[in-house]
Amino acid sequence: METIAQAYETLATRLDHLSAEERETIARAFAYAHESHGDQRRKSGVPYILHPLAIAEMLAELQLDMPIIAAALLHDVLEDTPVTYEEMEERFGREVAQLVLGVTKMSEQVRVLARTPPQNPISYEERQAASLVNLFLAMAEDLRVIVIKLMDRLHNMQTIEHVKPAKQRQKARETQELFVPVAARLGMRKVQHELDHLSLRILEPETFAEIEEMMLARTRLLNRDLQDTLKHLRHKLEADGVPSTITSVTEPLSRLYHHVRAHGWESARSYDGLRIQILADSPAACYAVMGSVHELWTPVPGQIVDFIAAPQEGFYRALHTVVIGLRGHPLEVQIRTPEMQHWGNYGVVAYLQQTSGSQAGENRQPPKLSWLTHLQDLPYDDPEAFLSLFKSEITPARIRVFTPKGDMVELAAGSTPVDFAYAIHTEIGDRCRRALVNNVHVPLNRPLRSGDQIEIVKALSAGPDRRWLDEDLGYTRNPYTLRHIRRWFARQPQEVLLNQGRALCEDELRRWDFQKSLDWVARKRGLPEEQFYLRVGRGEITPGELGTFILGLKLDSPETPPAFLTLEIQSMDRPYLLRDACQIVAEDDVNLHSAWARAMEETRLAVVQLTLTAPPLRKVVRIAHRLEQMMSVLQVQLCPTEVEPIADFHPFIMPKLVSTDIV
Repeated sequence: METIAQAYETLATRLDHLSAEERETIARAFAYAHESHGDQRRKSGVPYILHPLAIAEMLAELQLDMPIIAAALLHDVLEDTPVTYEEMEERFGREVAQLVLGVTKMSEQVRVLARTPPQNPISYEERQAASLVNLFLAMAEDLRVIVIKLMDRLHNMQTIEHVKPAKQRQKARETQELFVPVAARLGMRKVQHELDHLSLRILEPETFAEIEEMMLARTRLLNRDLQDTLKHLRHKLEADGVPSTITSVTEPLSRLYHHVRAHGWESARSYDGLRIQILADSPAACYAVMGSVHELWTPVPGQIVDFIAAPQEGFYRALHTVVIGLRGHPLEVQIRTPEMQHWGNYGVVAYLQQTSGSQAGENRQPPKLSWLTHLQDLPYDDPEAFLSLFKSEITPARIRVFTPKGDMVELAAGSTPVDFAYAIHTEIGDRCRRALVNNVHVPLNRPLRSGDQIEIVKALSAGPDRRWLDEDLGYTRNPYTLRHIRRWFARQPQEVLLNQGRALCEDELRRWDFQKSLDWVARKRGLPEEQFYLRVGRGEITPGELGTFILGLKLDSPETPPAFLTLEIQSMDRPYLLRDACQIVAEDDVNLHSAWARAMEETRLAVVQLTLTAPPLRKVVRIAHRLEQMMSVLQVQLCPTEVEPIADFHPFIMPKLVSTDIV
């Protein structure tokens, strides 16, 4: 077991990039942390000080500045010892003290929540969210805070075997849901993959072991083909006079795990592709290398991606292509410069290295991370809402779309034209009425795809459409957009909100054929009638939530859905009406017991009845709201269900075929 003296000696050997005065400050920080933690020990039984020493060593190895290394040594002192912020600021200065305060896991907000009365106890999720509030407020001001926190989590995951299994799974899930995507958004790919790897080993040990075995078998099987591929490519690039370094790339096990989850085992087992990386001297040389690769082997259409011209979040830059290589193997090729590789692996750490003066080259501007700006708009007074919005903001699945002028906008996967409009500017979102995607008019709730070019058609007067608040209709997939829309309605005059809220409540009563008064419904909700209308008008009670509540009252058994429910659609007659209605039911994974339709030629109207089998009430409401948005539909409402067994049912039996039956 490594001693404290040995651990500090290892750290000291990694501080050559700092001045003598800075090294002396780090020595004082170590001594102070060692004294403050005293006899504290970790779950493994080792002295607690070894944990901050390990984090400081990771940061020193990355050649980061003195304040971040000192803060790493002191990062648990405020939380776990009697030392105050004022004492730390007096000893080490405001910069170091602020970094330590930002990393401290339990903020005063958590302690306030902990004093909540016993009848309303705080949940683990609320504690987690409140802790993140302080952390990410500080992160938006200083990126070094989250770098320390990520290294803290990385070391905790590396030594997690000494923690109880239940706690291991809790921490692994938290790592998977929060810290892995944060590392990805910050461009810290090495940290991202290691955190992903460590957490999945705990959450899915058997699957991960099987993937590891499959990867080893694939490596042995394809090694000869890989070496032949490298040899051919080196000869080609030498003949073309393009200096470069070619290496094979091992796919992270965690990435293969996610591939298995998305596409199944068969796809993963049958894939025999190879992956290589080529380092060139300059961006121009990268394009020359790609030309040589395409001359040697045939590129796969649609698999050429230029992240040099359009970097991901300002960090990841490379050329990607897939070609059909030797013996028919798909060959994934990544082409970049050494500088691009460094920034791709370390992201914001590379920026921090430059600002600390440890890396040569011209000074870069701070990275433009729009999602950090969005964090400042999140509801810090509502931890549960904060956590939901935060997870949405850091989701790793992203798409890149373009304005009519060619400017790129990065959005969460599944975003709509409404999300795009609000990402450009709040005023554009409020006035959005129509959208042209690739010069074609599309519904405002159609999900966008990477490469789409979007033009927003604006109304003269500002004001979002109230239907956008209904999550059932899918007009927005981004909680950040939804929050802006709710803010707009919350600023409207109270009389307007009352009238709109009352109208929405009356619509839901009509839809579900509920004969009680709105005052009675409001009392059942535990609200005065006027307050009930206001909350509906502001969007605090969503249409989906309102419909589910009223339908539950109607059926008098919200927890136990009935065996059958029938929805009646009244519409202008048109082709494919019944097909489109059944498709909406199928998309929500609800069984359709029967469907009936009739057209009335004299009025050109049509009536469709859909009987659903034991559907959850929330799904019934979502289906009804979506049906009402179909083209030509006038209204959707609940109607009596008449389900009768089919008498004298005889299944059709295929007659046997003999050879004489076949012509």
